[in-house]
Formats: sequence, structure tokens, C-alpha cells
Amino acid sequence: MILLETSFLKDYSDYIVLIPSVILGGIVAYWIYLKQRTTKEIGIERISLNNIIEIDSKYKNSIEVKFQDKNVDKLWLLILKFSNKGNTPIEKKDFESPILISFDSKNEILNNEAISSNPKDLNVKITKTNNIIELAPLLLNPNDSFALRFMISGGSPEYKVTSRISGIKEISHKKSEPNKSFSKGHLISILVGMVFTYIIATFVGSATYSILVPPKVDIFNPNISKSKDGSLGNITLVATSGTALEKNLIYYKVNTSPFIERAVFQDNSWEIDLNKSKRYVVETGRNKLCYSFDEKDDIFECLDFIIIKE
Repeated sequence: MILLETSFLKDYSDYIVLIPSVILGGIVAYWIYLKQRTTKEIGIERISLNNIIEIDSKYKNSIEVKFQDKNVDKLWLLILKFSNKGNTPIEKKDFESPILISFDSKNEILNNEAISSNPKDLNVKITKTNNIIELAPLLLNPNDSFALRFMISGGSPEYKVTSRISGIKEISHKKSEPNKSFSKGHLISILVGMVFTYIIATFVGSATYSILVPPKVDIFNPNISKSKDGSLGNITLVATSGTALEKNLIYYKVNTSPFIERAVFQDNSWEIDLNKSKRYVVETGRNKLCYSFDEKDDIFECLDFIIIKE
């Protein structure tokens, strides 16, 4: 019976390399899919909403606050940022209707202006009609953005943003991300990436396994019989790990012998004829056979065998 040397690395090295590689391949394929597909989206982010002034009702008759010659008892600062979150330009011709920001009737827009834009020469045209702000159609390249500032009196500002833009279902008021809803395209890209990565990882895993797990052999018949005429049986070595099966040569010496011998490889094993050479001494009891896979290398490892009299 042969006792094979096993280890976690030996038994599972293929999986250690393959599984993370396949997962990584799927992630990379999904990322490439998102980058390559066409997306068109306008994102709106509320940068700021601050209650600048609020006069307690019991002091309204005693305190007077004006903003641009208009009395106010509640004043709000609202800043909204509009940006092209997709990877496709939104052109003027894509607008069937302008962007409208409609405020609640309890609010009054006292002031509105564009305070920043990227690029700086972005031409943002604003028209105010009662409680509705209209933004004229404009070219927005990917990552283009602009911010609007409003001074509003009355209760906490409530508003909705609407428009009809080709390729955009609706404008959502949130910090927008590209649409990542799962689709057949996602699935196909991930599967293709995983299959491709599996093929690569199979070769890489095999090479990594060879590097991480050195080749090893073991003695198939550690008990060697010695007949009455003094002849000895053969020692049979078999591969137990690493790339030993790919090595067609094994070099060895027995006990303290300074001479290096070469085993004969056949049927996935190496046969060592102890009778063939008298340059080493074997004794009844425990002996050592030390081996390597290159004649010029140092001895890699030693194995024990026992001589038993018949």
C-alpha cells in the first residue's frame, strides 16, 4: 500500500487559482459591457437646501426683513446641479420640450441664476414664469454639468422636474448612477468573460500549481526482500504531487554513497535495481534513498526503505 503525501495546496491549488480568476473575469466582462454600451441620462442632485431666515409668528409685526425690496418671513436657499450622467451627448435636437422646474404654489421664486458650469462656456438660458423655471435646450456632452441657485420664500420648497428628451424615459431627482438593471446583455457578457477566463485560468492554474507545489515521489514498495543468495528486489517510485509525472528522469543515491545513479522510467514509475550497482551499501533495517530531478541539482528529498530477509 502506498501512502501519498497530501496537502491543502496540493489538493485544491487548481480551485485556489481558478475560482477567483473566473469571478474576476465575470466582473471585468461586466465592467467592459457597461463601458461599451450607450447610455443617455440627465442626473439632478440637490446640493443645498437651507432655511436662511425664519421669523417666529409672534414677532412678525415687530420685525421686518426684506429681500430685493420684498418682505419675507421665511427665506430658503436651494441649489440644484444638472449633469449628463451617461456616455452619449444630449443634443439640442433631442429635446421635444424644455426642462421645467415647477415649484409648489406655497413657494415664491425671488431669485434664480446659474452659478457654475462645466465647461465654463456652457450656455444655460433660464426663463421664469410665475412658479415655473424653464431651461432652454442645450448641448450636454458626457460629464457636462451646471448648477442653479434659487432664493425662495414661503414654506420648504417643493418642486418637480419634467421634460421630454429623446432616449431618456424620465429625469429623476437624485444622485444618479448609470442604469445597472440586469439584462440579457449583462448575462451574455459575464458568461463570455467567465468562459474566456476559465480557458486562460486552466493554463495559468496548471503553471501556478507547478510553481507552488514541487514535484514529489514516494516509494511504492518500502519493504525490499533480500533472498538467501543476497539478491535484492527493485524499488519502485511513483509520482505523488507536482509535475513529477512530467519528469522522465530521476537521479538518486542510496545511503551515504557519493555516486549519483539514474532510475529507469516506465509505466508512470521509476524502477531502481538495487543489484545493478555495488557502489552503495544497503543493510538489513532502515535505509535511505535520496533523489532529485536534475543531475546537477542538489538532492531534493530522501525516502526510507527497509531490507527484510526472506
